[in-house]
Amino acid sequence: MEWARECNEILSEHGAVTGSIRYPVRHKARWRAQALIRLLVELRMRERWEVAEHTEEVRPGEYAWTVELKGGNTQ
Repeated sequence: MEWARECNEILSEHGAVTGSIRYPVRHKARWRAQALIRLLVELRMRERWEVAEHTEEVRPGEYAWTVELKGGNTQ
């Protein structure tokens, strides 16, 4: 719950939050972003339509996730 609060504060302030752990395959990074989104929705911090997930290859074989507010920082 504390992690979700911290991430929500970052979303509110900056419009996006990015994970610091790099994953060896894209789907693991995507699952982590989806887990954060589910948690934010279940805790009623965000509505599902407010956030979007992204994954990117930051280096060959290393993927990172980002969750962003749709339309940028809206608060």
